[in-house]
Amino acid sequence: MRVGVRVADGSIDESRSLFSWLRDEPQVRRHGEPTVPDGDAAPEEMGSGVEVLALVLGSGLSTAQLVLSIIMWRASRGQPVRVIIERDGREVPVDTDDPGEAEAITAKLESS
Repeated sequence: MRVGVRVADGSIDESRSLFSWLRDEPQVRRHGEPTVPDGDAAPEEMGSGVEVLALVLGSGLSTAQLVLSIIMWRASRGQPVRVIIERDGREVPVDTDDPGEAEAITAKLESS
C-alpha cells in the first residue's frame, strides 16, 4: 500500500529532515521504502518542487508504526510542524507530539 507524507507548510528543510528521519528509522527503512516521487534524489538534492514523500507500506511496517515515527520526528523538532499523511484519497493531519495519539490517527487513516 502506498501513502504520501508531506510537511503542511511546504518547508523544504523540514521535508528533508522528515525524509532523513524516516529513511533512518529501522522499521521504515527495512519495510517502508521511502522515496521522493520525482526520483531517487537524496535529501540534500531535493529541489523546491518536493512536497510529498512516498512510502510503500510493506508487510513489516504498519500504518501505526509510520504514524508513531512521524510523531517522534515532530517531537524532535522543538517547534510545531504539521505533517499530513495521505492514504486512499484521505488526508489526516499529525498535529501532536504525544505517542498516545498514534492509535487515533491510525484509525482515521484506516477507516473506510
